[in-house]
Amino acid sequence: MNPLSSRQHSLPVRALTALVAMAALAACGSDKSSSTPAAPLVAQKITVTFDVTSTENELLASIYGQALENAGFRIARRNAMPDRLSMFQAVTNNEVQLVIEHTDDLLTLAYEQNGGQKSTSVGGAQQRAELQTALPPTVVVTTPSPAVRNEIIACTASANAEFPVATLSALAGIADTLTLGAAEGFDTATPLGAAALTEAYGLAFKAVVPLVAADAGKALDDKTVDCIVTDSLNPIVAEKSLTILDDDKFLVTVNAVIPLMTAAAAGGDVVAVLDAVSARLSTTALNQMLSEMAASGTSADVVAKAFLQAGQ
Repeated sequence: MNPLSSRQHSLPVRALTALVAMAALAACGSDKSSSTPAAPLVAQKITVTFDVTSTENELLASIYGQALENAGFRIARRNAMPDRLSMFQAVTNNEVQLVIEHTDDLLTLAYEQNGGQKSTSVGGAQQRAELQTALPPTVVVTTPSPAVRNEIIACTASANAEFPVATLSALAGIADTLTLGAAEGFDTATPLGAAALTEAYGLAFKAVVPLVAADAGKALDDKTVDCIVTDSLNPIVAEKSLTILDDDKFLVTVNAVIPLMTAAAAGGDVVAVLDAVSARLSTTALNQMLSEMAASGTSADVVAKAFLQAGQ
């Protein structure tokens, strides 16, 4: 079982929307809360930034930054960076103290800076250990989150109703009753393709129909397909209440959310706050928050505040 995604902690879409509305109202008034610990006399200052090209990264930076702020740390928000490389360079040079990355992406970026070696790790715990040796000594990573940005298989509630399954291993037992929608070339696609699924899981669907992303919603509504291959953060997962099936044999290398920070700033209290956020954050919850932002235009700060309030 993949330790990074053994259980997806999710907020119902209506509940998330209500929390976002309450957070928006709260943002207009006082930020004081009886549950927020009093800041120390000289609070540690941590500067946070994000990749301007990524709504997901903006949201994650806001979630982790607000969590630290709620815990009494002084948070400075630097203007967004033009790309991930600039963000990486800023934290390694101590221009900022915290950015949010993904495990596989960060390993690739780290190795690109020192010779082009390829990562051999597939799971979050392995990746964290490898990152500690691949990264410059000026930075560290904390515990990776169960939330991932990966290619996944997700199924409808009706397809999963009679024999509920949570993993691709379990799906193998009922796949011959289900139709999968996937892009052209799925038969031989890697790492997530028909041949690879059969080899790794013994998994064979009743049928696989070609499906372009724009037609996925209609195909699910019409029950032309029961499951689809998509990105884990595609808004359709939340919109159609799909169940993301855990790739428990790591067919696709995990690309988990992970905080990257300067070693000098990584005190025990800071790491404890970041680890607590990471433990709560799931792929489903992250997908729902991004869907809320896309559907209503709600800001990252308001959605992040709602998520943190829901966990109090």
